[in-house]
Amino acid sequence: MREILSTLCDPVSRSKNPDRLRTLLVRQVRHQAAKLPRSSTVSKAQTAQTLPSEAAPAEPEPPDLPARVAALQEPDRTAFALFHCFDGDTDRLAESIGLRVSKFSAAVLRARQTLEPSGTFPDCARLSLYRSWAKNSARIAKAVAADKEAGIDAQFAAQKDFDGRVQAELDGIAPPESVPVPTPVALEASGWRAALRQPALLAIAIAGLVMLGVAVFAARRTLDDFAGKDFVCELVADADEMSGLEMEQIKPVEAGKLGDWFVLKGFEDFASPPELSGLKALGCRVYEHEGHPIAQVALNRHNALLFVFHNASKKVRLKTGAWRIFQEDEWAVAARGDGVHCFVVAFLGSADEMQPLLNAGQSGN
Repeated sequence: MREILSTLCDPVSRSKNPDRLRTLLVRQVRHQAAKLPRSSTVSKAQTAQTLPSEAAPAEPEPPDLPARVAALQEPDRTAFALFHCFDGDTDRLAESIGLRVSKFSAAVLRARQTLEPSGTFPDCARLSLYRSWAKNSARIAKAVAADKEAGIDAQFAAQKDFDGRVQAELDGIAPPESVPVPTPVALEASGWRAALRQPALLAIAIAGLVMLGVAVFAARRTLDDFAGKDFVCELVADADEMSGLEMEQIKPVEAGKLGDWFVLKGFEDFASPPELSGLKALGCRVYEHEGHPIAQVALNRHNALLFVFHNASKKVRLKTGAWRIFQEDEWAVAARGDGVHCFVVAFLGSADEMQPLLNAGQSGN
């Protein structure tokens, strides 16, 4: 039984879902142990009632190992069962049932003392977790090397003898049919591939990638932000509510030649960014937002809108030169200034499409 259950703790077999598998196994151990009889001892009074009066009452047979393990108190029962059935690292076994290593070791020691009251075993946290049938951690190996100096060779020998007898009895027990036994996957891994199959290292790697992603996202947000961005986004939000009737239709004309039209509408000193001056304008209007006159132009590419306003109040602070391109909900937005004006271009679409629009306008296409 030990070899079969040990398969369940094999690093490769448990790599797909280690935490869920470990939880299911612990539950199975507890469930199966709870179903075992607390004791198979039959009282002399019961024997006397079932046997003929002339026959001497038979001596009750001592309870077998599963029954005695089932009679242990928790957490001793689960700790002892895990310690003997699973070959995984003892630190991980302790963690699987929510115990510190010292508490896990103490539970295993109490189980030994309960199962064999006449035995004397070493009361050493690491030495108590030594297993001759499985690989031991470096700390346990160090404790074994130091036991001679502590003068507990006889106690340690008694522990190994007792555990050996338990292992021999476990090997003869067939596992319950209700316990699913996965087929080991014959894979060999080394280097970083093997490391990534370890749940703890995989969790650290995933956490590191998440932190890196958050840092990159924050850096991009910082690059996209600028003083007055909220004002620009409000202009875009207003456009989202337009019905299309607000614009005054005009004869198609290049956006760079609309200065006179806007003067007639009361907007002085209109300017168009050079990148968009060659695009045709299909409609225009002048309106106010928070007391600021806004010149708005409907362009013939991407159904884009151009917003132009004076920046005397420094409502929006943009460096002269490169466009600040960003995504605002479903709108692609670009903004830049020239020291006197602020220019905002927006259309429904992806921010990735903005630069091709700016290039097309600059070429006059």
